[in-house]
Amino acid sequence: GADGKPREALLTFRPYVVTENAKLVTVTDLQHRQWLDQHDFAIVDAAAQAIVAPDRNDSSKRSGGLALPRSQQHVLRVALFQGPAITDARLGEIMHRYPNAK
Repeated sequence: GADGKPREALLTFRPYVVTENAKLVTVTDLQHRQWLDQHDFAIVDAAAQAIVAPDRNDSSKRSGGLALPRSQQHVLRVALFQGPAITDARLGEIMHRYPNAK
């Protein structure tokens, strides 16, 4: 930090619902349904799968066959500890190079 002391990173996020949304048919209240939709674990899973998905359009295999190379995955993991603004900036710097990782 600015005072010379190391910063502690606290990475937490909202709770996620791991029950399949389709199985939650008894939730009919619109406000609760919207909350469930925003906290569906499938969102996190889809994002993780996109990062490690193979790049089927990269015949040169420059990325090691991944839509987002491991080196770039590492850059983003490090940025997570530096805050959302830096993470978004790092992501913005690299995403134009990896259109299949979106």
